[in-house]
Amino acid sequence: MGNGIGIDGGFLIRLDGTKLFEENSFLGKILFGITCQNIANTSIKWSSGHQARMFYNLKVSLGYEQPLPKFKSAFYFIYNYNTRYKDQQFGVEYCYQNLAFLRAGWNQKDGFSTGAGLKRWGILLDYAFCMADLANSHQINIGYEF
Repeated sequence: MGNGIGIDGGFLIRLDGTKLFEENSFLGKILFGITCQNIANTSIKWSSGHQARMFYNLKVSLGYEQPLPKFKSAFYFIYNYNTRYKDQQFGVEYCYQNLAFLRAGWNQKDGFSTGAGLKRWGILLDYAFCMADLANSHQINIGYEF
């Protein structure tokens, strides 16, 4: 078992599909993002006493947001590319009233992952279960949206 605390930062640009193509279009938003992960080269301390480092990674993301106004919700389809690990990720997220989230994804290197999140007053609380060759992990993240 191991633990560590990391720091990530990034930005997201949303382009409105209805303004890009035609006013009455059913299209949602096209998404582009960049995330800098492990900015401080996260240190992980294992119960065996061994210490490891997670090095800086630049993640480039493309996505699509499809609003479902009738249900006060939206679906997101996301593609990520990690420059350090040279792998790809695909994911889907269901968002209900911008308060609750359900996620599922696939990583080229490690396989399947799933998760859920809650957002209130700009504070995000996320949980993820990720499969990996070495060991499966449970991840909890707290963030702030501004």
